[in-house]
Amino acid sequence: MLIPKNLLATLLFLLALTALASLDTASSGCCGETCTDKQKRQILQACGSYIVAMAATASAGRSLPLPPPPRNGPCCAAVRALQRHGAGMMQCVVDLLTDAESRRYDAAAMLRLTRYCI
Repeated sequence: MLIPKNLLATLLFLLALTALASLDTASSGCCGETCTDKQKRQILQACGSYIVAMAATASAGRSLPLPPPPRNGPCCAAVRALQRHGAGMMQCVVDLLTDAESRRYDAAAMLRLTRYCI
């Protein structure tokens, strides 16, 4: 069975469109938005004490997870402001972390804030 050329072209177009839509938006946020170092610094400054990695807290004498930030506090306000730029913006900020920052801050805790602070 032969497929008409216009149907084949339509199917190929839809396949290409699906492939583009499924690209990982982690490094660019949603809808082409990219995060900036300024946004990363704002998140780290406002939320730093809530996203410190367990290894860093253990070396400081604490081994229990830190409590979450107040939903009406500056950390959640910064998270909501960031997320207004797109759903993948916190992942974008995580991707901007330097090696030293990645060791100091818990990426999973940062991503959890996007759900917690809504």
